[in-house]
Amino acid sequence: MLKPESERFLLNIGAHLTGELQDVEPVRVLGVHLKHFRNISLGTWFPGEAFNVLSGANGSGKTNWIEALGVMSMRRSFRAAPRADWIQAGAPLAELSFKLKLREGIKRLDLQIRAAGKIEYAFEGVRWHKEASLPYLFPVEVFHPGDAALIGDADSIRRDFLDTLLVSIDPSFSRIHQRYQKTLASRNRLFRLGRYERVLHRPYERLLAESASLIIAAREGLIRNLIPTVQAVIAELHAEPVEVRLCYVPTLPKDSEAALKTYEQSFNDEKRLGFTRKGPHADRCYFELAGRGARYQASAGQARMLVLALKLAAFALRARAHGRLPVLLLDDVTSELDERKRQRLFEVLARLECQVFITTTHPSYIQVSAQRADVHVAHGVLAPL
Repeated sequence: MLKPESERFLLNIGAHLTGELQDVEPVRVLGVHLKHFRNISLGTWFPGEAFNVLSGANGSGKTNWIEALGVMSMRRSFRAAPRADWIQAGAPLAELSFKLKLREGIKRLDLQIRAAGKIEYAFEGVRWHKEASLPYLFPVEVFHPGDAALIGDADSIRRDFLDTLLVSIDPSFSRIHQRYQKTLASRNRLFRLGRYERVLHRPYERLLAESASLIIAAREGLIRNLIPTVQAVIAELHAEPVEVRLCYVPTLPKDSEAALKTYEQSFNDEKRLGFTRKGPHADRCYFELAGRGARYQASAGQARMLVLALKLAAFALRARAHGRLPVLLLDDVTSELDERKRQRLFEVLARLECQVFITTTHPSYIQVSAQRADVHVAHGVLAPL
């Protein structure tokens, strides 16, 4: 059973992002071959082992190349696009092939993607059914413009971020979260059917209370370890300390017995509403920047900086948890950042010594000179610069 108070959720990253990661082995993409993926009819690419800068006009397909890397690891699009959109118009399927440098050696991973059905994987040429282990075997950390929702949109966006990160650190959290969601759906179904007998609800309430107590404790433990690193990264980008808080307000007590009592006391209200209104699915979660709500007070540049710091802190937690430096996928990362902050960002990234993929409309915005490989993208086709 998951123990949020265990060492796994008390990872000591330290005040400096890179200082604790020097002994962590990086993973690398050595080769990419895409066929009928997005606007890429056919293309092969051998990325550099440090910074890879993809430049081109908007809509040229540069994001498609790094999206393919995200699909490989996460089995979903970081742009939240449906699977049918991954496949080039008129093609029956998309084919993706990757040459990877892992702790286990240099390996090949192939994917076949159809609009319907599961993605088919082959590992070293053999059909593979362990794709659920990919986020741990080959982790990636993604930043893209849509991540601004982490600051300004609903609490559910931030809850999902915490839960996804927890799953990527410890798979046992996934089982607890799924158990909670299934139990919640079953109890809400009773409300929809008009079944209000307490004897039917009590077993679900106990299961909800037990799972909720673990989810709340895990989220709180994650926040305790995430925020100091977020503050450290912001201080490096901003050149001065900035107070950051991620405020988490559970709707249930963390103690399972107290949570069970809360369900009993709120039953009549939930009966009138027709659904379960308390639990981890309804908890508040919001950022404060310098003591003020970031959703309404942060500028576009501050929000971009906060999201970047959050993603780099997540990068550090996952690296320490699994002993592998994730690959960084940064889509249009320099927008909203002034020249000084861009320079500081790339100084931090250079010290990480991981593999980085960056898309931009202006290569000059990427203030990195050493270990840099540039390609230009037009209509999905790569051309070295």
